Amino acid sequence: MTAQHKDIRRRLLALLFAGNAFTSTMIVAAATVTSLAGESLSGSARFAGLPATVGVLGTAVAASVLSQLSYKWGRRRTFVLGAVLAGLGATIAAVSLWVGSFVLLIVGLFIMGPGRAINQLARFAAGDMHADDRRVSAISLIVWAATIGSVLGPRLIARAGAVAEALGIQALAGPFLMAAVGYAMAALYYFAVLRPDPMELAVVESDGPIDVERRPIREVVRLPAIKLALAALMASQFVMVFVMVISPVHMRANGHNLDAIGWVMMAHTLGMFAVAPITGIAIRRWGTRRVIVAATVVLFVASLVAMTATTADMKTLVVALFLIGLGWNLGFVSGSTVIQEELELRDRVSIQGVGDTLTALAGAVGAFTTGFVIDWWQYRGVAAVGLVVSLVPLIAVSRNRATTRSDDRTGVASSSGR
Repeated sequence: MTAQHKDIRRRLLALLFAGNAFTSTMIVAAATVTSLAGESLSGSARFAGLPATVGVLGTAVAASVLSQLSYKWGRRRTFVLGAVLAGLGATIAAVSLWVGSFVLLIVGLFIMGPGRAINQLARFAAGDMHADDRRVSAISLIVWAATIGSVLGPRLIARAGAVAEALGIQALAGPFLMAAVGYAMAALYYFAVLRPDPMELAVVESDGPIDVERRPIREVVRLPAIKLALAALMASQFVMVFVMVISPVHMRANGHNLDAIGWVMMAHTLGMFAVAPITGIAIRRWGTRRVIVAATVVLFVASLVAMTATTADMKTLVVALFLIGLGWNLGFVSGSTVIQEELELRDRVSIQGVGDTLTALAGAVGAFTTGFVIDWWQYRGVAAVGLVVSLVPLIAVSRNRATTRSDDRTGVASSSGR
């Protein structure tokens, strides 16, 4: 790799970092009020999670489609498309609160899905530009970029709400209006600065270029290491979304305002993103399998803490939601690293989108069911379900360890047990 190529990669990494930091502000702000908007327009906490569910389904569809388009169009045009669609969806969501339409809110959230999808694909765009020794650092840096959004997003919702009220619209429409403007700016940003396209600098491993015939997806997802990665990604996403989506509703039912909800969500999203570089260091030092176990432990403890927040005590929720964000980070970064390091580039082409789609679907299930759970069993029931699901990756870890030992006995080289 020439010095010039290194400089270009560093510049593109910085541009992806800035783009993710900005768009994550829009995502976090909109996500903070989505369940509140759902409850307001539907008139029931039971359906508060439905708009978020549809939004995650939009992300699931977009993740697979945009991943494939990335290898045909390149990352730049794909990211522009995702940002444009997200801006349109945010506009529709804001209008839904103006006219009082629950259906329109759902439509808007689905179209916003590509916005979160390009945020997630950015970590792969960064990882693909680097060899194994730098890949986890690049991935964790892009995830860490969302720390900025995790601080700004929740703190801006009250101000955005005030702007909406000044325009004669419900305050909950404010964050969606902000996201609409923000995504339009993001589309212009990616179009103007993401040159050369990151895909042109993707590191191609020894097995040849990406247009060589790839293994079927069904074969790739059966690999023990990929099963472990998907278990970590899907379980972490489910628990995070399941508890996070309904927490604002739980807080408002116990008398908290948008500002207080914003503080709790800021703590949550800080846990999700701020520690990403530390997660990268932990992976390099102790390996992905141990970090996945750590993710399980943190999510389990976080769920136990959340079970005590029956009256929405703010201090308890700050701790619980921060830890849930931290557990998600450990599982998300380590799972993503397994996918990047265990597969050659030509096979990563397919599994990146599939992995993000399955992860998003796990989040969709969590977002849809959490409203029913809180209606039946209150917030303690929500935390209890999170506690049980947090243990799922341990099954994959134990199976992965058994497979690794079997490979070692038969002389098969494997790095999946790291």
